[in-house]
Amino acid sequence: GRALAFSNVDEFNIFVSGVIEDFRNFIENNGGWSLLWNENETPKREEATQLTFLGIALGLCKFNNVDVSKEVNIGRGPVDFKMSSGYTCRALIEVKLAKNTRFWQGLEKQLPKYMQAEGVKQGRFVVVVLNDQDLEKIADIQERVDAIARQTPYQIKAEIIDARQNPLSASKL
Repeated sequence: GRALAFSNVDEFNIFVSGVIEDFRNFIENNGGWSLLWNENETPKREEATQLTFLGIALGLCKFNNVDVSKEVNIGRGPVDFKMSSGYTCRALIEVKLAKNTRFWQGLEKQLPKYMQAEGVKQGRFVVVVLNDQDLEKIADIQERVDAIARQTPYQIKAEIIDARQNPLSASKL
């Protein structure tokens, strides 16, 4: 098909949200959560989550003429993903496991800094939950994101993805 063009930044932002929504749907409703777990029921490294996200994003981005790059070094270190369609339509996306201890640092320090360094107005913090403790840990994420958004001129949104082991799988034993 012919590549779609975005007539404005809002359309691009809707596209970025759509990619994250497809990732969520794959993980939560199409068995994708199982890719984030080892056979012995321990969680895989964060990289497995990031590569799964990339796998979902690549085709969508290619079809829509959007460049997606992984681990772009900007200013103070790498941001997980950058999506861009020309110069004006750009978004930075961090994909993190909620259990990652550097989790809040990434949200409150890194992402806004990267956005400032790059002049990018859109940031997404995609948080993957693996168990009930993770859910408790991020209970106040929306308030924290709103607080950061108030302090910066950027749009930063948090998206929570539920990759807890499917309780229905126990019935197959």
